[in-house]
Amino acid sequence: MIKKIILVLIILLGILCVTEYVYAAEESASTQINGITANWEYKINDSNEIEDLVCVNASELTGALQVPSTIDGKTVISLGLNAFENSKITSITIPDTLKDIGTYAFSDCTNLTQINWGAGVESLGVGAFEDCTGLTEITIPKTFTGHMGNYPFNGCNNITKVIFEEGITEIPSFICQNLIGIKEITIPNSVTNIGSFAFDGCTSLEKITILDNVKDFEVDVFRNHNENLTIYCYEGSAAAKYAIDNDIKYVYLTRPANDNNEVE
Repeated sequence: MIKKIILVLIILLGILCVTEYVYAAEESASTQINGITANWEYKINDSNEIEDLVCVNASELTGALQVPSTIDGKTVISLGLNAFENSKITSITIPDTLKDIGTYAFSDCTNLTQINWGAGVESLGVGAFEDCTGLTEITIPKTFTGHMGNYPFNGCNNITKVIFEEGITEIPSFICQNLIGIKEITIPNSVTNIGSFAFDGCTSLEKITILDNVKDFEVDVFRNHNENLTIYCYEGSAAAKYAIDNDIKYVYLTRPANDNNEVE
């Protein structure tokens, strides 16, 4: 009898959870973007904020996109799965309210050439910008945390320049995974840690400068690297030890007389 009661309680709990999930997914609204009616679906969290925002007719959107910061008076904090997939947008501006960009949110936006990050964005989902072949340069903002989905820029084969904003403290895991067009990277002085698989599959990367500020390297930072990859670093640094331990070429830099960790 007790087992039957427990089973009934588990089933009821499951029904309640499913009911709550379905209810949350039913929210919808419409706004105007560049003269086009954008139809939205989203969830509302316990703080009355919009999560997992998705434009269900994204393929109709063109030109410069300003991602909305509010809809119906509610603050937008995240984009959901395939939020703007396959749209014809040429640039995006992320509002300061937005924290998370979901899986494949901007995948196959082949006309996209510019990303303007908001001041609050922290993470990207798997393949968030996959196959955005119009991108040639990206800046990784200092607000990014170490929590990223795999291959956020997978297929963006025309990206040849990646700039990490000064003030970023960690190179996020997976952030440059499979960026086959980049040849040179400089790690800012503010960085202390390089995340797992950060430069995995960067088969054209031949030069990366890492100074004394970086103390920790996570798993397989340079997996599947170019055989000519060379780490430019100071003798005795964590970067030098990493290069030696992982059989990666390295070149010692001459320390400035004032030892301010600037490359001469």
